[in-house]
Amino acid sequence: MKQKQTDPWRMVGVVSTIGFEIFAFILSGAWLGKRLDAHFSTNHIWLAVGLLGGLLLGLVSAVFSLISMTKD
Repeated sequence: MKQKQTDPWRMVGVVSTIGFEIFAFILSGAWLGKRLDAHFSTNHIWLAVGLLGGLLLGLVSAVFSLISMTKD
């Protein structure tokens, strides 16, 4: 049986993709939360909700990306 070779550049790509996904979702959540705080005149409540929601969505997206990238 032939063993699967691990390419270090592929792993660098996977890790950087996952990191960028999480960062982008957190940044988007913060932006949306800040806009909602300005619209509803609240005191950073939506910013916190947006950050946590972005983190959660980023982690879920990263898990699905990791599953699809390692399926090969």
